[in-house]
Amino acid sequence: MKLGNAILIKIINFINLFSVFFLITQLPIYYGKLQRLAIIAFLASYLIEFVLEKRWAQFKWNKTQWIFVLFIGYFFLTLIYAPFEVVPNYLSRILEIRLPFILTGIIGLFGVNKLYKLKYFAYAFIITSLLMISYLIFYKIGYFVFLHDQKREFLLEMVRKQSINSHMIFNYFLNVSLIFTFYLLSAKNKFKYSIIFKFLAAFSGLIIYVILLMSEGRLGFLMANLIVFVMIFHLLWKWHKILAIFIGLALFCGMGYAISHHNRINKNEVTHEPRLIVWKLASEVIKAKPIFGNGASTGANIFMDKLASCKELNVGPQDVLGEAIYSRRLLGAHAHSQFIMTVIEFGFFGLIIFLFMNLFPLFVMPPKLRIYIVMFIVISCAQLLTDIYFSGITPLTYALLMVLFFRSVEAKEL
Repeated sequence: MKLGNAILIKIINFINLFSVFFLITQLPIYYGKLQRLAIIAFLASYLIEFVLEKRWAQFKWNKTQWIFVLFIGYFFLTLIYAPFEVVPNYLSRILEIRLPFILTGIIGLFGVNKLYKLKYFAYAFIITSLLMISYLIFYKIGYFVFLHDQKREFLLEMVRKQSINSHMIFNYFLNVSLIFTFYLLSAKNKFKYSIIFKFLAAFSGLIIYVILLMSEGRLGFLMANLIVFVMIFHLLWKWHKILAIFIGLALFCGMGYAISHHNRINKNEVTHEPRLIVWKLASEVIKAKPIFGNGASTGANIFMDKLASCKELNVGPQDVLGEAIYSRRLLGAHAHSQFIMTVIEFGFFGLIIFLFMNLFPLFVMPPKLRIYIVMFIVISCAQLLTDIYFSGITPLTYALLMVLFFRSVEAKEL
């Protein structure tokens, strides 16, 4: 009986592991049936193994679990304000968007099975990124068209919007894959053909980096350069410090040149950035209730009213922002910063909780994963500074990665 139970648990463990792999392939794609199916498979298999392994009996507290307590707390913050919402119209949608925080929060508290190895998830992210890139270039555009067309960046942008997702979510996923590429390059492994393996990892990273350089998304472009610079410098520093300094300077100059010639990074683009007006309007909303805010749904509604009455924005129904404002679309007409939106919703009281949730992991990192977790938090916070959950960064991607970084086998061994 015990042997049969052990086999059953092992089977469920594998089902759970592969359901996460399937879920990762769906994270950068527009939310739909396959992503819902992947989430259900993951949660159902986790619940079954939770019961079979009696995981509650194995519960041991350590300081990293505060990360997941904060996830749960952030979700409940929206619920605590719910009875006081003046305009609750958007509440159910906001709770749905933030649901991953309570789900991964519980999973993070009780842990995952022993098959969760960080390198497996590194493969899943990198392979998914390469498959998406191949799908766009070889299938949707055509390799020779892509190679010879002078407007290849525009073609890539157009088919990516139609087939995969916005540049924010797509680039964020690619940048996470870039971090995992450096993890595979620097982590010690037991592969017999380690040189071939590392060449493939480096080549994969190069492909991902080139696509990020072609993106119209400024933040994804900047974060890609930051990741490559920091990680190459880090790898070289461990090998030869003087060489690291010289190559670091060369990289810095080269990347500086590339950044200065990006078509959306210039004085005109920055000074006429609509976000500057949006943030100014947000500050006016915050002044009315700075301590405890307006609530998630009511805050969203008040801010939409503010946007609709602003003539300075000068947008019409045909513009992306204009269409979102006129249709009262939650994921378009917002403050374009989760930090600012949090103050509108929960005041500076909520901002303290939100900041702590995002920055506390920096104080409890496994030492040998430190550089990768730091870079992950940097790109996540940068994305949240200029966009909100689900519009610019999916909560499930962020929360799931926190589980992987702090609950995988490698994290426990360090």
